[in-house]
Order: sequence, then structure tokens, then C-alpha cells
Amino acid sequence: MITNAYLLDKIQKLGLANREALPHLKAIRSSAITPSEGIVLCNVRDEADLLPHFLKHYRAIGVKRFAFVDNGSADQTLPFLLDQNDCDVFQFAGSYESAKAGTIWKNLLILTYLRAKWFFNADVDEHAVYDGWPNIGLDEFANRMSATGRSAVTALMVDMYSGGPVAEAHVKPIGSLLEACPFFDGDGYRVMLPENWREDSWPRMNATGGPVERVFGRERFGWLAKTPLILEPNIYFQDPHTVLPIGLNFTPMEMVLLHFRFSAALAQKVARVLEHRGHRPRDIDKYQKMGIKMKEDPEFSFWYSGSVKFESPQQFIEREMIGPKSLAR
Repeated sequence: MITNAYLLDKIQKLGLANREALPHLKAIRSSAITPSEGIVLCNVRDEADLLPHFLKHYRAIGVKRFAFVDNGSADQTLPFLLDQNDCDVFQFAGSYESAKAGTIWKNLLILTYLRAKWFFNADVDEHAVYDGWPNIGLDEFANRMSATGRSAVTALMVDMYSGGPVAEAHVKPIGSLLEACPFFDGDGYRVMLPENWREDSWPRMNATGGPVERVFGRERFGWLAKTPLILEPNIYFQDPHTVLPIGLNFTPMEMVLLHFRFSAALAQKVARVLEHRGHRPRDIDKYQKMGIKMKEDPEFSFWYSGSVKFESPQQFIEREMIGPKSLAR
């Protein structure tokens, strides 16, 4: 059973890990933040190709502050970020794996920007959409969620892909990720809560579905749930998908993170994952399977008869993937 004493111990241990790592976070460029500003937090390594799309998406919904932790990029990631006036830049030389898949770095950024109005945790290939997007900015959405009593907001990660071979889904320099990968699985998702998370030895929101499970087989547990938005103080990331206090991870999903990992650059992504091996073993295994599939079949595609072209977040609401009915009962 997960007792209050257990939760307190977990929070204290996480706090200690954060404090021990803080001196090793090197600020390349950092500026003060005001209580009226929110901030997007992102870890990067060799993401020069995706960064312009990431920044364009979040700037379009009103984000004015970004903080990036670079973990040893060898491409133009660092010079590019230093050319962006709205991007604070940090470096951390430790391993991604020992930092709990970069979670500790995100928590260090929270400690750095404690006065921020809200924190949004996104990888560089994740674009947030929600009811009212793109007319409603992320700050207004955060206000709306706060007004409903939310302390944190959960999201469903939805993999995006092209209508043809993955190897041919090229992103044009002046194009967009949605132009290259406009489709998502229109069915097959299920989101389940633990019957009593305090009785669960490893409490998680179990979100399954999407093209990887459809093509490579369903696992007992799905990793499509994420809690990216923190709205109040004294909340930290427990891992890349959840926050502490634990109970905040079990609310109906109100956002979708469009996950753009299946462009023609997937082969390079697979190579990096297999080289650095900082991901969880099950994720490494999935990427390895995808790499083998692409080599064996150059025409490999995730498209199927149930694929849906993305037009608006309303498509996810209608399918009960987000909104009040998003949790299985």
C-alpha cells in the first residue's frame, strides 16, 4: 500500500536528488522570470532539425519563454538556440539515463524558475493541442485549467505519421511537421486508471494504442499518458511521464501531444537511441524493431484504413481520447 509516509519519503528523496544535481547544471544563458510568465522546458541532444518547428509551434500559441538543457549535442543545436532571444540555455554533462531520462534536469529548471506561473514539459518532437487550439494560447488554456481546480494537466501522446512510406516522409525546410506527417490512428486507444492507486505497487495511468502497438504488438502496459503541465508550486516531475504528488496524474486528459517521431529522420533517431542507449530497455527494443523493419521493407508505412488526417483537437474530443470522457470506466 502507498501510504502518506511512503509518498513523503519519495518526495524527499526526489528533492535531495534535485539539490545534489543543481550545482552541475551549467547556465550558458539564463534570465529572470516574472510570476506572470509561464515557461516551456525541453531537453535536447542533436535536435537542430526539429527545433525550428518546435519553437514555431509554441510561439504561435503565445509562449514567450523557453528553457533548454543541452546534453552534449554535436550538431548545430547549441548555436541555433543561442541565436534565439526567447530561449535560455543550459548544459548538463551527466548521462541521460542516470538523470532519470532527463527528469532531474527538468526539475532543476523548475528550481531555477520557481517564480514562473506554470511549467510545460515537452520533448522537441511533441506539439501540444487542446480544446480551442490554436485560437486559445497556452497561457489562456493554463488559466482555464486552473479555474477548474487543476494543479496539473494530463495529456495523451498521439503518434503522427505520413500516408506513405516512413522513409519518404521528408520535412521540407519551409514546410511543417504536419504537412509531412498529418495522420494518426483513429481508433484502438484505451486509457485505464488503477482501481485504487494507493493499493498499486506502481501506480500509473495505462494508456494504450497507436501505430507502434498496432504494427508491433500490444504490450500489457501503455505509455501514452503524460502529465506535462504544472500549474502550482511544490510539484515536480517524477519521471518523463508523471509528476509528484502521484495523485495528480489521474485526471481526465485535456490535451494531446502530437508526437512527430515517424518522419524520414526516424532511421537517424533509431541509430542515436541504439548508440547512446540512455532510453528505457523497452523503448530501445521498440526502436530496434522499427529500424529492422525499415531496413527489411523500404516501403514500410504506418498508414492503415483507420488513419485519420488531423484537422483540429475536436477530432480527439469526439473520439473521447481527451475531455471528461477520456478515462475508461
